[in-house]
Amino acid sequence: MGGIVPKGCINGPRSMDLLVTATHGPDRFESMAHLLATNVAFVVVFGVFVVAFVALSTFIAVWSFRRAAQNRRDWADAKLDETPDNDSRKGRA
Repeated sequence: MGGIVPKGCINGPRSMDLLVTATHGPDRFESMAHLLATNVAFVVVFGVFVVAFVALSTFIAVWSFRRAAQNRRDWADAKLDETPDNDSRKGRA
């Protein structure tokens, strides 16, 4: 019986046995409340992460589109400043 792993780790209850015990045992209402609380906590935390991800993604997309539009306007204004006036060409003809 002397081994590195204790006997309880090898012959301990399996997860399905815990679920059946939790839902059909003598304290099933307390156990089911615990399972429900665990599920609700997961949904709340996961929901917070989803909302944060969507909010940050939207913020980044809006910021990048605004920045790109401003850069296009600046580039177009710079191009207009570089072109020679049409009036100077009329006088040379």
